Amino acid sequence: MADTLAQLGVELGRGEQPAQMWFGRVEGSDGYVVLTDARLLFVKGLRSGNGASGPQQNSLSELVGVEVLSRRRKQILVIDWGRSGTMSIDSLSPKGLRQLRSALLARIDAPGTPGK
Repeated sequence: MADTLAQLGVELGRGEQPAQMWFGRVEGSDGYVVLTDARLLFVKGLRSGNGASGPQQNSLSELVGVEVLSRRRKQILVIDWGRSGTMSIDSLSPKGLRQLRSALLARIDAPGTPGK
């Protein structure tokens, strides 16, 4: 996964470990949802056009809540980043949605998480 992240322009921090990666959609753009042990990133797909911007990312320490909403028979994962706002991820496979939701909920419930 580290090689794929490098191709996408994602630099991992010192000691940061990639956990999982899925294909999904954020704000109408297709791309890669990447979970590390420190961050959640969204990197627009390689065919997303000329507007090569950096990845959208949030530190897991900012994570406040996660919920699944259903709209028009489609499940959307809504992540609350507190002051940083929310992120809605759709077009994840059902398995990917469950995996990401579980990983984020485990992070919220972990000892030492702010608010615990």
